Amino acid sequence: MEIKAREHIRPIGENRDSIQVSVVVLFYHGGRWVRSCVGALLDQSMDRSRYELIFADNGGSTPSLDAYRDEVNVRIVRWKQNLGFTGGNNRAAELAKGRVIFLLNQDVVAHHRCLESVWEELKRDPKLDVVSANMQMTTRLDNVDRKKMPSTLGVYRLSPFGYADYRSLPTQSDPVSVDFVSGNGLGFRKTVLSKVGGYLFDERLFNYAEDLDLSLRLARNGCRMAVLPAATIYHFRHDPDAGPPWPRLKKFAHISGNRLLVYHRQLPAGLFLKKLPLLLAGIPLKVGRMDAEQRFRAGRFLAATVLVPLAVMDFVKKSIRQRKLPTRFNDPQYRVFSGKIRGARQ
Repeated sequence: MEIKAREHIRPIGENRDSIQVSVVVLFYHGGRWVRSCVGALLDQSMDRSRYELIFADNGGSTPSLDAYRDEVNVRIVRWKQNLGFTGGNNRAAELAKGRVIFLLNQDVVAHHRCLESVWEELKRDPKLDVVSANMQMTTRLDNVDRKKMPSTLGVYRLSPFGYADYRSLPTQSDPVSVDFVSGNGLGFRKTVLSKVGGYLFDERLFNYAEDLDLSLRLARNGCRMAVLPAATIYHFRHDPDAGPPWPRLKKFAHISGNRLLVYHRQLPAGLFLKKLPLLLAGIPLKVGRMDAEQRFRAGRFLAATVLVPLAVMDFVKKSIRQRKLPTRFNDPQYRVFSGKIRGARQ
């Protein structure tokens, strides 16, 4: 299926080869976040001639991005349909001109030195393949101090139960090695993708657990991952208990089903079956203590046990359906990270 896109690009200074970092932000109905997210990225310690900003409007849902169309080194791409977190980021990243790509969510404010810290650390340590930002959770983005370094370090690590467990630790100066990198605040050299199959995210997942899949592929191929304390981002923490219960239940079932799907694809059959009881136990355990929560919510954990059969059903349904669907990254023209997008007007 051909993907239709419209793109606006402002010329990039005198030398396009001077771009070192390409920042990709995927927007989906993200009008409320545009000003805070884009404003922070335009005000970085890194010189504007050294990085570009690629704003991808998933499904044409965020027209307010046009206010920034005349900024230097800003590229705006609009997909006519919602390609999901996976497809939208994959296609936007293929446009990147920088040697390093840095992915951000729309509901994020980046610290003043964030981009420079990512670039400098990857340049300093050639053995470091992928970096993750120091993710600070917040319920307000309008009052963060972008010039002051936080006293804590936001780190994700893989739980024995299969999910990514977020912890806030005392900060330190050196990078901290991890076994999981979030898709939000993810920095990597383009060349790393050749080590993990030539693609970034598995588009069959659409959204959620795509970073788990990437982390497992990185680890399997010996790629080193680390969190950078100086590369801080502030991520808006949505209330997990807000909204009607049925949509939340469907969302959690989808996330948990995707997690099972990733482990099923990444592990040998025997090892997957051996780990399956832990993975199933991890479904309500994850809901019992969501990201940045300090205490375990026993009531939510008990209520979430209903998710286990729903997640299994979601996993089985997707396994059967996706077995019949060709994946985009199995198409030979996409095996190499070429920087070209079918149907995009340059």
